[in-house]
Amino acid sequence: MSREAAQIRMLVEDLAHTVDILDARVAADLPRADDAIDLDTRRHNLLVTIASLEDRLVSIEHMRSREEAAHRPGAAAS
Repeated sequence: MSREAAQIRMLVEDLAHTVDILDARVAADLPRADDAIDLDTRRHNLLVTIASLEDRLVSIEHMRSREEAAHRPGAAAS
């Protein structure tokens, strides 16, 4: 795994943990309407960020597998 991929995975885990904390806070505190909207917006933004980072990971893994295939013995030159 590349350094970038490892860093992204760690960031995704941290952001997912933050989403879990927000979910628990909303469930436990039953915040006021304004606070609930702010928390929901923050949660949504975190989920969008997580999805973008996961897309980046897929891209990294795809590029890496193509590079590895190109360097295998008998691989066709591009």
